[in-house]
Amino acid sequence: MLLAARALQGIGAALQLPATLALLSKTFPDSKERIRAIVITMLAANMALAGGPMVGGLLISTVGWRAVFLLNVPAGALAIWFSSIGLARDAPAEKRGLDIPGQLLAVVALGSLTFALIEGRAWGFGSPVILTLFAAATGAAVAFFFVEKYQPQPMVPLPLFGNGTFSAATANGLLLNFVYYGLLFMFSLYFPVVRHYNAWQTGLAFFPMTGTLVVGNLISGRLITRYGSRLPMAVGMALCAVGSFGLLLIERHTTFYVLLPLLMCLGLGGALNITAMVAAVLGSVKSEEAGIATGIVNCSRQIGGVIGVAILGALAETARGFLFGLHVAAVLVGASAVVGAVLALRFVTTPEHANAAAVAETVALEP
Repeated sequence: MLLAARALQGIGAALQLPATLALLSKTFPDSKERIRAIVITMLAANMALAGGPMVGGLLISTVGWRAVFLLNVPAGALAIWFSSIGLARDAPAEKRGLDIPGQLLAVVALGSLTFALIEGRAWGFGSPVILTLFAAATGAAVAFFFVEKYQPQPMVPLPLFGNGTFSAATANGLLLNFVYYGLLFMFSLYFPVVRHYNAWQTGLAFFPMTGTLVVGNLISGRLITRYGSRLPMAVGMALCAVGSFGLLLIERHTTFYVLLPLLMCLGLGGALNITAMVAAVLGSVKSEEAGIATGIVNCSRQIGGVIGVAILGALAETARGFLFGLHVAAVLVGASAVVGAVLALRFVTTPEHANAAAVAETVALEP
């Protein structure tokens, strides 16, 4: 029942995100205003992410774990109310066919890969079922490419990937979420299992990682104004690499003060990267392509998060113990962050389209 309810939550979130981006694009046709609105939206999301673990930990400790889900009910009601009074009804957009084959192939590819990664250790990575799932994921991914190539209205327009900046930003988003959400999952086990923190203490322990997202969001905007997107993207991933490789120092009785700067590096690096990444995408495509471009990048981020949780979740259950798995995960995500930094330095260039000036001028949030 819990899994089914969580699946419904996931469907709701998947419906909301593209609609949110479309609303921002339509409400703010001016490039400068639209980019500022997107950055403010990201700041609000990061503030929620910073406070969520603490509020959740407090509710679990005082009321019970069900209260965490109950909290979504008034939040959802407020969102519906704000939408009803703040959003004007508009005419339906131009009809566009659904890319059913592409969507089904994407579901098969990601679903098979995720299940195989999560259950591979329990079932055996050499077992016929797991090997079949890996084969299904590979076959579906190849088929997806050819379907999208010849589909008149593809879910993912492949010509966009001919743009080096867009391709690098998309890959960067996948790698960033692989690092960030994979480690979030590992820490959600590390704090209670290894350090024996209760729910409230675990929520507080997350704050250095999530709280620095808000600070990094503001810093990133100023860096983009001065240097463009390339430098903050690379620096952000480099900080994630430092925080990840630093986890090799963590042992069972390591003091939290050793972990503190590593968590801050991860949070700050993630915020520097993601704001610059969105600015790079918007500055590298034409205005009419902004909606689909940001949709693809956000999809790549979700894929990275799914794979990160799947792979690092499997590492959490190694026969040699949780800390061994954490150290392997540190090397894996650290190397991924280094790849992201190299991609940013190598392929992210100065935007050439008309909205490039808007990116450079307005992505920073003034106090």
